[in-house]
Amino acid sequence: MIEVIRYTSDKKAEWDEFVGKAKNGTFLFYRIYMEYHADRFEDYSLLLYDKGKLKSIFPANRVDSTIHSHQGLTFGGILTLYETDSLKYIDYFNHYNKFLHDSGIHNVIYKTVPQIYKGHFGDEELYAMYRIQAINIATNLSSCIDLHKDMPISRLRKRSYKKSINAGITTQSSDNLEKFWGIMVKNMHLKHNTKPVHSCEEMRLLKSRFPKNIKLLEASYNNKMVAGAILYHFNDVLKIQYAHASPEGKKNGAIDNIYNFIINNYTGRFIDFGTSNLDDGNYINEGLLRQKEGFGARAVVFKTYQYKTEKSIK
Repeated sequence: MIEVIRYTSDKKAEWDEFVGKAKNGTFLFYRIYMEYHADRFEDYSLLLYDKGKLKSIFPANRVDSTIHSHQGLTFGGILTLYETDSLKYIDYFNHYNKFLHDSGIHNVIYKTVPQIYKGHFGDEELYAMYRIQAINIATNLSSCIDLHKDMPISRLRKRSYKKSINAGITTQSSDNLEKFWGIMVKNMHLKHNTKPVHSCEEMRLLKSRFPKNIKLLEASYNNKMVAGAILYHFNDVLKIQYAHASPEGKKNGAIDNIYNFIINNYTGRFIDFGTSNLDDGNYINEGLLRQKEGFGARAVVFKTYQYKTEKSIK
């Protein structure tokens, strides 16, 4: 017997324990990460029990009659155990859909997890998207390095890194979030009239909750910060969540100094430089993309789908 229920706070310990065991679980799915912005979203996360045992969870939030796999997270989707094979996944997927449809939910916006973030093979969700005739509504282009492969670093990036060394720029760990946020907020406002997804206070809170997973690097010039990068450490992936430089830092190749530091010191397998898109992938920041690919990074896509809950996979 399969039962789907909504998440409630009394299920927190059980939820978090499952995240730690799931083949596609990351620290983003722990409740203390998901709930730092609980005031912005109506949580509609689900748990699925098979014969009384928790076998799957679905981090999600609701907007009217639509469920999002969670809007506050970079990626999401249905989490399962390694023991969950493809046919069982489809069965679980159908049960989630029936529960949502019976609850008055008509649409699902589903953000898939790129393979490099999964602890094991896990493309059952992509097959499910095909079978349910989901529409691909967004594809964002990220740039990633596989450190197990040789990387063709461009001459321009080598020159910029050498320039940073000659200028005396150094990169090291830092806790000066306020200074970095000042640089980043100014950059984002001037370039795109936008602001970071996280506030400085929110990032400090998350960093305190996940000190092993969230870190700040600082590039210094004449004893002051001229660039920084927020790093998210996943299973075998280091994701550069934010990277920004002051005008002085840009002039002296500070971001290249940070990127070289990461490449030379990270002991995992993949480095994700992040996306270079706006407008759900319809606009590419070509300069930003060239910089990332200049370090040998190549494309990994983050896909988002939309489908109707009235459908099921036969």
